[in-house]
Amino acid sequence: MTKILAVLGPLGSGKTTILKALMEANVLPPGRVLLVVNDVGQVNVDAKRLQNVGEIRAMTAGCIGCSDLSSFLAVMLEASEAGIEHLIVEPTGIADGREIKAAADEGGLSFFAVTLVDVQHFERNRALGVMETQLAVTDLIGFTWFEEKYGLQTSPMDLRLSAEVTFCGRFAPRKQIFMVPSRGYKQLNFLEQVVGHYGNQKRPLAPFTHTCQHGDGDHHSHNHGHHHHHDHGHNQHHHIHGQEDNHGVYAESGDLPNDYTRDGLVILLSGLGENLVRAKGVIEGSEFDFTQGTLRWGDSSVSNPYCTLISTAPINLFATPEIGGNKKALMRGYEISPEATAAALRWQLGEYPANLGPQGNIRVDCEADIVRQLCERPNVPVELRVIAIRQYCQWRLESLRILNADEEAWSTHSDFHYWQRRLGGVLAWHAVNCRNEIGPDFVSAILQERAVEHELQGLLSLQELSFLEEKAEERPDLVADVIRLGLKSEVTTREKVSEVIQHCLNLSTRNKEWRSKWQSVQQEFAVTIE
Repeated sequence: MTKILAVLGPLGSGKTTILKALMEANVLPPGRVLLVVNDVGQVNVDAKRLQNVGEIRAMTAGCIGCSDLSSFLAVMLEASEAGIEHLIVEPTGIADGREIKAAADEGGLSFFAVTLVDVQHFERNRALGVMETQLAVTDLIGFTWFEEKYGLQTSPMDLRLSAEVTFCGRFAPRKQIFMVPSRGYKQLNFLEQVVGHYGNQKRPLAPFTHTCQHGDGDHHSHNHGHHHHHDHGHNQHHHIHGQEDNHGVYAESGDLPNDYTRDGLVILLSGLGENLVRAKGVIEGSEFDFTQGTLRWGDSSVSNPYCTLISTAPINLFATPEIGGNKKALMRGYEISPEATAAALRWQLGEYPANLGPQGNIRVDCEADIVRQLCERPNVPVELRVIAIRQYCQWRLESLRILNADEEAWSTHSDFHYWQRRLGGVLAWHAVNCRNEIGPDFVSAILQERAVEHELQGLLSLQELSFLEEKAEERPDLVADVIRLGLKSEVTTREKVSEVIQHCLNLSTRNKEWRSKWQSVQQEFAVTIE
């Protein structure tokens, strides 16, 4: 008999990642397996990601629980007649979970569901009003993307009073919760628990699970003010696909130019503002997944560039201009209204991550840094430009403070000298060139955290120069600004300046253009180079 294992969850919660891991771990019971991958948009991005892990049926005509119900029923019938034992289903993240189960019931197949809850974007997903329908039919719950908010070692018991656990307890009472990191033994344990329960071979609970309790009693109403109706015929549903309303969202997808760049993608996403819920595809040979403000890069891919955009308002991927080149060039050539720029700036200002990453490394750059380029566009309000530059610098200053607080320990890290150059150089440059925006107190804080000294010492650690304009901390013009600040503030010496310039001149022997620039720096500071 064919059995359905459905992996439910909001957009970007990790459904495809878990399915891929499930297939690669080879933990399913014996039998033929068919993956049914339902995606929004003409290009089934998730199916492309799974194309090497098993037999796949890609479905893009609509939600398989409503507008494409007939196709889903046909697939179930074909699977049953073909003797497929395991029908693994990944619906779109905006699908009503009850409709998926109703379709399985109509097809006469047993149904088991696991629902993934994206902890990092929990509040925004809850506002879409779909997650509770997925929890209502689930058998197990997995918390994904929790590391940033709560830490890698967090257990569901630690979160028993959290909004996420309370919400799950309301709509999926007495269901077990697992923490599901992006990789590692806990992920494998979760997969084994899913398969064990799916195959009616229940295993003992792992120590990092929790059972949802419904705080207000077990009898509760699902009708709680959301815009969709819970009791309806399919003809009442607002599901239309492509460039049309679908659970309140719109989708557009297609191929991108071969020279489309990562920088171009970041700027495109920023320009689309808060209406953008999800974007995924392949650019520059890498999979990407943008979910409600967070851009993640995934595995390498040989696919041609393509993208699917999902938004709460109509959107046209192909109405945007072709984008190529570095970020500064992109900013000069990208046409967008001042209002849209301001909206994108305000949105990105709220997306700065913690200064320490999940692995404990100091962050020196992040996708939110696009604010620095956005605020250079024409007609950006002065007050918003000031806020953007200050936050750009404040975030880096906090990273530099972390480095200074335990410099001896950090100095053994392989990226220590890069952190010195990147943080010190960028902050010192802003202290010189953006003094009016950040103010004298901020400049004093930058000097107090030894930004100048870190940049100069970081340069001395270099074994070679990249000769790339994008490596701002290595550019002679930026270093000259740092030296001016250091000498004027008396935080460095002529001897140190001489040592740095000599070192950079020695590293520039194979690049005439850069050597000429360093010679100009030498002449400005009247440094004698042997």
